[in-house]
Amino acid sequence: MCKKRIYLMAAFFVLGLALSSVVNAADIVARAWEFDADLEGWGLGNNVSDLTWEAGGYMNGTATNGDPYLNSPAGLALDITDAAFIKVRLKNDTPSDRGQIYFATPAGGFAEARRINFTIIPNDTDYTEYTIDMSDHDQWTGTLNRIRLYPATRADPLTVDYFRI
Repeated sequence: MCKKRIYLMAAFFVLGLALSSVVNAADIVARAWEFDADLEGWGLGNNVSDLTWEAGGYMNGTATNGDPYLNSPAGLALDITDAAFIKVRLKNDTPSDRGQIYFATPAGGFAEARRINFTIIPNDTDYTEYTIDMSDHDQWTGTLNRIRLYPATRADPLTVDYFRI
């Protein structure tokens, strides 16, 4: 083989390696709850009853009134400095078109100042993955202590397949 061809092959190899290492920021996962074997520490919050783990690998409950939410385990101590996105896959069997996430950090607990809304598909009986961009929230920095998910804002069944930060 001539030297030109060898150099060209080497250049394409290096370029291929460089391109394969490009990662989409939304695909970086600092912590995930997949609910494959249990609720993984998530629990009842407000206006939710019968929260259970289901063998298909999801958590299921019934929102008994408006403003239902679920709490992650406390004391996460998760560095969210580079965690720009949250992904949650859920079914929204309600007419609600909005979900919410509240978060607690050492700067403060759950509060309106540490909340983000996201749009969900109303009356969606299939699982849909929602990607929530947290990068513009001025308090989404440092250490995450706990997270609260409002999967919808109305009463009805709620089903969450996974939650990833």
